[in-house]
Amino acid sequence: MRGLFILFLLFLFPLLGFSLEGEVIEVFDGDTILVLSDGEEVKVRLYCIDAPELLQPYGRTAKDFLSRLLLGKNVKVKERGTDQYGRVLGEVFLNGGISVNEELVKSGMAWVYKKYCKIPSYFALEKTARENRVGLWEDENPIPPWEYRKKERERGIELGNTYFLLVLLLLVLFLSLTWKKGRKRRR
Repeated sequence: MRGLFILFLLFLFPLLGFSLEGEVIEVFDGDTILVLSDGEEVKVRLYCIDAPELLQPYGRTAKDFLSRLLLGKNVKVKERGTDQYGRVLGEVFLNGGISVNEELVKSGMAWVYKKYCKIPSYFALEKTARENRVGLWEDENPIPPWEYRKKERERGIELGNTYFLLVLLLLVLFLSLTWKKGRKRRR
């Protein structure tokens, strides 16, 4: 009887691990998808990985790879929490148990997101992809997305300051011209 109970749990355990199932209806980039599950659209950020940003080398390639793999297909998502933007963090699986997250790392379409990932198999897959110079690892020195985003934020702050100064200068110029015209009319 005990063996039957354990067998039942082994059969049921994989089913309990998936908290979300549905069709992928949109691929935003190389690590974010939209899943239609029970009539609800759920934005899913693939757990443990970080794909290049769309404007980075391999960014569009990673998105296209993920689109070919998932768009219009049914997936199961093992939820790992939510991120700061309210997206579900999840491991995404195709029918047959294929881990999409692992496929992206194995194909050189994403880095392991070392800051958040604690699953050893991902690190081994990335190491193999690097050694074989697959995907983004073809480049001599690919820039990780987290570093790219940081540089873009810093550049955005610099650009923001430049725009602010430009607008301020135009405002001062406008006010000085308006003030001069006003003084001429009074005379």
